[in-house]
Amino acid sequence: MRTAHGDRDRGVTLFEQLLPAPLPEDGTVPYLLPPYQQAVSALGTALLASGRTQQARAAFRQAVAMAERLVEVNPQAYEPRLLDDLSSLGVVCSMTGRHEEALETLELALTRFERLARTNPVLHEADLARVLVHLTETYAREKGPQAALAAAEQAVDIYRRLTAGHPRVYEPAFAQALYLRGVNLARLSRHMDAVSSLSDAVAVQRRLADTTPQAHEARLAEFLAALTEVRGAADSPAHEVVRD
Repeated sequence: MRTAHGDRDRGVTLFEQLLPAPLPEDGTVPYLLPPYQQAVSALGTALLASGRTQQARAAFRQAVAMAERLVEVNPQAYEPRLLDDLSSLGVVCSMTGRHEEALETLELALTRFERLARTNPVLHEADLARVLVHLTETYAREKGPQAALAAAEQAVDIYRRLTAGHPRVYEPAFAQALYLRGVNLARLSRHMDAVSSLSDAVAVQRRLADTTPQAHEARLAEFLAALTEVRGAADSPAHEVVRD
């Protein structure tokens, strides 16, 4: 009987077998570099899916290094790929407890995605919002709820616009951004505002769960639990809600 875990391990093995010999150290860019870089990035994704986070971090670090070399040759073609891998590296660093590295990596991705989004918002606003969501969680740990709230607010604004045009694509991310905004409002003791944002998150997530319950019911339960807790805090002003 095949299992999801077994499929993920087979995926890791396949990508490892596809990788060619190590890159030269002299700074040259061999013609195989673009597919090689993609394979290393895909290996990082497969390792992460199989729970091998330390190895995933090493793969994404290598993918970022190779993408940086590609950007030197053709920035327009390869910078988005670099920033995707930077974002993935930041997430994995956070998962493995390297919070300072996660913060530095995600902020670098944010700065560059902001520039790309100003130039071509249609192509890059969704990427910018995704990085902002990751930074919301990192900021909450490293910089505090005020910085996290600012990132969440920006993500909510972007996803609200994107969801208006493509709800089926962006509603899950929109719900998550609303939830993170609500959680950080609660951390700042702005309980009524937090209730409003979490209620919006629950409404969006409930629509998703009604359509595909297996994919969305667990997150709906998480949102409902947060909303219940914050409503209790709103009724008891002396109670401070802090969610890790």
